Amino acid sequence: MAMTPLTPLDRTAATFRSDVDTFFASTLPNFVTEANALQTDVAAKQTAAGASASAASGSAADASGSALDASDSAIAAAVSESNAAASAASALNAPGTSATSTTSTAIGTGSKTFTIQTGKAYAVGQFVVVASSASPGNYMAGQITAHNSGTGSLTVNVTVTGGSGTIADWTVSLSMSGAPFASSVVINGQTSGYTLVYSDVGRLVRCNGAFTVALTAAATLGNGFFAYLQNTGNGDVVIDPNASELIDGASTYTLKPGYTILLACTGSAWSVVTLRERTYSNIASYTSSSTFTVPADTYVLRGYCFGKGAAGTTTNGGGGGGCAFGDVAVTPGESVTVSISAGVAKITTQSVDRLVGNPASGTTGGTATKHASVTNGGAYSGGASGLSKGGGASGSPLGDGGGIGANQGGGSAWGGKISTGPCGAGIGEDGTVSAGGGSLRNPSNLYTDPLLAPLTGIGGANLGSVTGAYSPSGGPGAGGGSSPSVGGKGGTGAGGGASSTAAGGEGGFGGGGGYGYTTGGAGGLAAGGAAGGAAGGAAGEACVLIYY
Repeated sequence: MAMTPLTPLDRTAATFRSDVDTFFASTLPNFVTEANALQTDVAAKQTAAGASASAASGSAADASGSALDASDSAIAAAVSESNAAASAASALNAPGTSATSTTSTAIGTGSKTFTIQTGKAYAVGQFVVVASSASPGNYMAGQITAHNSGTGSLTVNVTVTGGSGTIADWTVSLSMSGAPFASSVVINGQTSGYTLVYSDVGRLVRCNGAFTVALTAAATLGNGFFAYLQNTGNGDVVIDPNASELIDGASTYTLKPGYTILLACTGSAWSVVTLRERTYSNIASYTSSSTFTVPADTYVLRGYCFGKGAAGTTTNGGGGGGCAFGDVAVTPGESVTVSISAGVAKITTQSVDRLVGNPASGTTGGTATKHASVTNGGAYSGGASGLSKGGGASGSPLGDGGGIGANQGGGSAWGGKISTGPCGAGIGEDGTVSAGGGSLRNPSNLYTDPLLAPLTGIGGANLGSVTGAYSPSGGPGAGGGSSPSVGGKGGTGAGGGASSTAAGGEGGFGGGGGYGYTTGGAGGLAAGGAAGGAAGGAAGEACVLIYY
């Protein structure tokens, strides 16, 4: 606060007396008033300063108290955490739930009884690990089924093991969880009847052969148990749950060759998740001897062996070759021998002829044989031409090849089908009597065999008496049409059409050739050639197909 300064009086001044009167009358009272105001202001500021200092001291004390509280809370949390960890460790390792045993016992699954210290607090239903004190890698794990704390007798239903041997220095401790575990995928190969047990948890059970895999009771294995099953053989593997338990709502499940599944337990039933189905994405074909090397991750091949057909003559068509086919069990990297010699086609593994297709002879169809180890297949003869002008078809997965028909000239087809007219027969269908194109495969025949499934073509047209016209070929599985000129070629498995003035149509693969006024139509691979006015049609060569 500012104050008006006092000016000294000059005693020698002529106005000294009046200056003194003015000083005491106004200057001095004004100064006193300003001094009092200054004192009041100073006192007020002193009071405010004291209050601020007190407040600052209180805030500092509060901050110090908060810091102390936070420190105490952190210490308390750390102590609680330590206590919790100690409690957890104590729960598992407390004297009441940790024990040792010198009972000499061989590692294995099933019920195992140990003598431990008395007074232990184990309870039926708890899960324990019983491990060698010297070599913990040797262990057994399972659920307690009986405990007598007075005698120290402890019985465990062991479902998981590690290591091997007979041990007498056991440490028994509670397991954190009774859920199944698998640290890595282990392959368990089986070739005959087998029972899936708890130690198979997470394993790949690889089955090779036709047998049954029985399942341990779902309640025993427990909710969450799982295993992988793979069929690497060429026979069906039946999975059979315990008693009346169901697998995907059915009493059994058939694991087909080439399939891999995940099998999961709910504790009372079973579920299947298909991981891989058998598919054939590649085909190897041969008309001469060779060697086939089995690719990686391939355990089954589907083979087809077709014997050579017979040539036609000027009076008769030739017979078709025999056909053997089916699933052949193999292993990755194995060498499969493909032999084609003197019209005979073979597939051989491990020095055993698995499939053999024999050639036709004249108008007689060839035969075929299939080894007992080959599944999902068959062996069928080629069609016999006899007095028919059309060529005989080879055998096929539909059965014996078509052969003797009316003397109209259309080639025969797979499935025992013949041509009763000039047009070629389609697979599963006879040829027409005199009009219309080569017969169409019946669309209601939904073939599942990989060789037959894609054969869904239409037949070639019958051009009747249109001179100079060439009859269209039949689509896959369908017969070729007839024509005064060259007859139409048959599709795969189907016969060629006849010609009244020129050459007969060729048969498709496995289909007989059609009659020709000049030259008979050649038979498709493994099929018979047709008769011709001047020369018979050529025979179809032997061949081998491998689907993988």
